[in-house]
Order: sequence, then C-alpha cells, then structure tokens
Amino acid sequence: MYPDAITLDPRTDEPTVLAGIDASPGCSIKDSFATLDLEQFGLAALFDATWIHGSFDEYTSTNGDQRVIWSTVVSIPTLTEWEQAWAGASEVTKLFVPALLDDPNISIISGAVDGTVVAGGVLNRLDDVVGISNVFGADAIDLDAVWNALTRRRAECFPGRAIVGYESGPELDAALGAGLTPVGPLRVWLKSG
Repeated sequence: MYPDAITLDPRTDEPTVLAGIDASPGCSIKDSFATLDLEQFGLAALFDATWIHGSFDEYTSTNGDQRVIWSTVVSIPTLTEWEQAWAGASEVTKLFVPALLDDPNISIISGAVDGTVVAGGVLNRLDDVVGISNVFGADAIDLDAVWNALTRRRAECFPGRAIVGYESGPELDAALGAGLTPVGPLRVWLKSG
C-alpha cells in the first residue's frame, strides 16, 4: 500500500524515476507535483489529488456533530474496530498493525456514536508538521465535522505543528472548509497487469 517511488523535485523526469524501481506490474509512483507523463511507460493515473496545508495556532471551531465522541485509539480491539469502519465493505487486511499504538508520533483518532466507530483519521507527527491521512466518516456523518474534529485533535495531540496531507473530491472540500489551504496537485500512477 506504499508507492515504489515518490518524487521530491518537480524537475524529476520519467527515466530517472523508473530507473530506481522495479517497474513491473503492480508498481506505483506518487508524482508529488503531477508533472510526470508515465502513460508512455505503461502506467495509468490511479487518482489525482490536491496537497493541503494548515497552520492553526488556536482552534475554535465547534465539534459539529454532537453525537460523535472523539478519542485516541489505544487498544488492539479498538484498532480492529477502527480499521473495519475505515475499510467499510472491504475486507480488513490488518494494514494498521498494533505497533502503531506504541508509536508516540502516531495518533489514530476514532469518532464513535453509541460506542460504534463511525469516523476517524490518522495523525502522524514528523518534525514540525503533522500528516493527516485515512480520514473517513460513515454516510450519516458530516465530513466537515470530521475534519473539524481532526484538526482540533491535532492541536491536542501535537500542538504547534502545521497539518499537511492530500485529498480529492468531497474530502478535499471538507478539508478546505476546516481551514486548510490547497498548495498544489499530485497524481498517483499504477502499472496494472
């Protein structure tokens, strides 16, 4: 579930990226600037998204959906329940391993209604920023409320750090509604086969 290569410079060309990886079927590349043309090498765009950034010195937004109780996942059973809610109809693959619960740089955030996980996301501290990923909300949960809650939880878990991540579609709209700013495009490529 991780790319074989990630571009770190918008001037990186296709041959340079491909020379450093096994470009056989199944390989993927995170084109961090959406500047590569990898179709000519047998890869197809898996998705396009927008990088987002937000600095929140003080967060004053309301929770939004008062039914949702937010907490940090601290036990393996809760992690399993969280992953099932995140995966939805997909089969749980145990992608989120229990060791994540012991990492002080990672906070898995859960939103529950009547004890059932319905929303969440992952906060990952790195230097002066906090990455936000794996954001989800059940159909009955407003994504704007999820993003507001996650940005507030970032202030509690990792104060003084900016948020970075990427999103598309309704998730991007919700992130922007929570005060994050779009900062550029990205594209993920996949070679099928």
